[in-house]
Amino acid sequence: MASRVTVLLASLGAVGALVACSSSSETAAPAAPSICAPELPSELTVSEGGRALVKLPAGLELVPGEGVVVTMLSDTEASVRVPYGAAGGLTLGTSCGREIPIAVRPLSWSRVASWTELTGAPAREYGAFWLDEANAGGIVVFGGFHYQPKQFTPANDAWRFDFATSTWTALAGDALPMTPGARVAKIPGARAVYQYGGQTGDERSASTPPSMFRLDWDETTLRATAVPELGLAYGSYTGAFLYDAKRSRWIAMCGADAATGVHCEVATFREGQGFEPLIPTGTPPEPRYGFHYVLDQENDRVVLFAGQGTGDEEAILGDTWTLELGTDPPSWRSLKAAGVAPSKRRNAAYALDVSGHRLFVWGGTPDGRVSVKGLQALSLDRGSETWSEVVPAGTVPPARTSGLAVEDPARGRILFGFGNDDLRYRDLWALDVGAPTVTSEASGARR
Repeated sequence: MASRVTVLLASLGAVGALVACSSSSETAAPAAPSICAPELPSELTVSEGGRALVKLPAGLELVPGEGVVVTMLSDTEASVRVPYGAAGGLTLGTSCGREIPIAVRPLSWSRVASWTELTGAPAREYGAFWLDEANAGGIVVFGGFHYQPKQFTPANDAWRFDFATSTWTALAGDALPMTPGARVAKIPGARAVYQYGGQTGDERSASTPPSMFRLDWDETTLRATAVPELGLAYGSYTGAFLYDAKRSRWIAMCGADAATGVHCEVATFREGQGFEPLIPTGTPPEPRYGFHYVLDQENDRVVLFAGQGTGDEEAILGDTWTLELGTDPPSWRSLKAAGVAPSKRRNAAYALDVSGHRLFVWGGTPDGRVSVKGLQALSLDRGSETWSEVVPAGTVPPARTSGLAVEDPARGRILFGFGNDDLRYRDLWALDVGAPTVTSEASGARR
């Protein structure tokens, strides 16, 4: 794949078709196909700050209008990103003279549900939260800390929210692990996740022994199976845990270990083999926990932002790093994104918008006392990474720390909920990010 290069303004000269010379006794050769072929879109619809992927004939250049950024992903595919706050009137030019209008769909907040302690999942923080794509779809929340009878009460209750009925169902289960601060990652092809890390005991007698469970669920139950062979695993409280589909492995990194301290070690897990250390090159990030991370599969890297560093409550970070998985061995890199750097924080709600290729970060605390207001986003096109302050339409949910978030791509949204500030929240909110649509010139079909 060619390196990604931002396309600069180019002239809008038309490309003429070549026609063979002919005489009265010769038949003229047919004209070569126009470079402005029907596969070019006639219109794009993109959420503000988001992007659309455009296929194009080899040799064609795209000419971005004002505010539009084009990044070539290959010789025949481009990322077309629009700015936040754009209201319309954007265009994308081409080197063959065609102008493609871009409709901008505003980002917007909406309330999905709110409930009481008697009608749904109890308020919590440091829990696990994942999407259930089966049937009509839903989400599962598991464990963490409850606020009753006091804050930091360890819990191992499991609940499923059904999208079709907008109701919670308590999931039955025996001997479920009580490990607040653990992280989960999906198991491909199964209605199951692996849960890794977390702490045992309460805040005064906490320990973080290496632990891993497979969690299987359906509409009424959650079943936990301990993974017996962990290999060279380490303790990890609010670290990172994710599935690297390209290499059929899971990756754990950074976190707090009660025995050895805060760290940024990296290890990989394969089924039947356990964990083994991964030693990246480059200067590693400062050790941290309570940070925010996503797998940027398109660029084959993990992106980390902020978190709690070593030291007291105010040793909170605001830097951004990548673990480049495509290098051999993988390498740590400090990411100096454009735009205004967001406030330092720990324990924000965060999620990857895959189609928009951006990381959303909401809330969190910069000092252990107040919550960061607003919504921030990091666009992830390599070489054009940019932080932006985002102001969606709709009712703004209350700012908070220790909220939970997950992408719901089938419905073009990211779900946020739970957490605390002055209040303890039992709610779900949706950020409508949509999915970009491309209208074909040939058929008018949208895809």
